Amino acid sequence: SETVEQTALSKEPAQTIAVFSLRGGSGVSTISANLAAGLAELWNMPVALVDMVSYVGQSALFLNQSLHNTWAELGKMKVEEIDEEAVLKAMLTHKSMVRTLAAPPRPEQSELLTPEITGRVLDILRDCFVYIILDMPHDLSERSLVGLDRSNIILIIAQPEIASVRAASIALETFETLEFKDKKIVTA
Repeated sequence: SETVEQTALSKEPAQTIAVFSLRGGSGVSTISANLAAGLAELWNMPVALVDMVSYVGQSALFLNQSLHNTWAELGKMKVEEIDEEAVLKAMLTHKSMVRTLAAPPRPEQSELLTPEITGRVLDILRDCFVYIILDMPHDLSERSLVGLDRSNIILIIAQPEIASVRAASIALETFETLEFKDKKIVTA
């Protein structure tokens, strides 16, 4: 089985897929974890699962991982100090070859996660993995926009009910306003 370092030998930066919904309870975390595990199994290589929720995210929970490492370790560092070793050390390893960057468990830990730190970490991950799955929060905060901007594909999740369809419509309008034309946007 390949190591993270071996997958970094691929010449192309990672395909980054943001799983997103403006409506909570739509299954974003479930789909993100399953997509990451499925890609890891399909391609037999490590896949990064990044919980973009500021705190109390669910990505690690869906893979039954304990939160001994989280984004919080990176939030304590200066942007220029964050390197590949620090990012990989902050990630949790799962037997499915999914490497999870879990959300901090406490609100005060998430306050240190600036858009600059988020961008730096995502840029580093692009050189370490072939696929990165972003489990996005249900908002359009500055930090969320950093993740969406660095994605190749944005998968908008909608449930068959009016509030969810309305949220998906608002997201599509917002992405058009933000000129996310170079991204493939898919609704599911």
